[in-house]
Amino acid sequence: MFRGPTPYVHHETSEGTWYSRCGIAAGPDGNLWFTQWEADRIARVTPGGVVSEYPPTAVVLRIAQRGASAVAVRLRCPAGAVRECRGTLRLHAFDNLTGRERRVGVRRFAVAPAARADLVVPISAVGRRQLRRWRALSLNILLVPSAHSLAGAARQELVMRVPARVTLPPVTG
Repeated sequence: MFRGPTPYVHHETSEGTWYSRCGIAAGPDGNLWFTQWEADRIARVTPGGVVSEYPPTAVVLRIAQRGASAVAVRLRCPAGAVRECRGTLRLHAFDNLTGRERRVGVRRFAVAPAARADLVVPISAVGRRQLRRWRALSLNILLVPSAHSLAGAARQELVMRVPARVTLPPVTG
């Protein structure tokens, strides 16, 4: 049995009460179409039970450190996707000096349905300096499916460490 979203979802915040609109409808082709309000997406369920999203979201299969200057990420686009998975992969690092997150890498991607892609995202100069100074870099990897908002973003973490075989010069200043 398929359970879809409710037509209106009630939210209470310190700023007041609001309702987000959700919907589900049967298409003339026999597919069920519904909105995924939290992810700014439309999804489809075929009579055979295949679920696909529009726009489709890539899945992170593996994340690995590449030396002291990059992160390697393997993505997969679901086989049932109605079109290629597109988006931006962002690397954010916690800055110990300011106490805020800073973007230290970015890479756009496009992956065909049922395909995999290996991305190498270089770490910015700011991120490399931070890695040299603290000997480790706590990264948040954000997979952002849309250029318009962070809705539907997937978040994973990786702690980069200075590789044992790499000798970094001391940080001055």
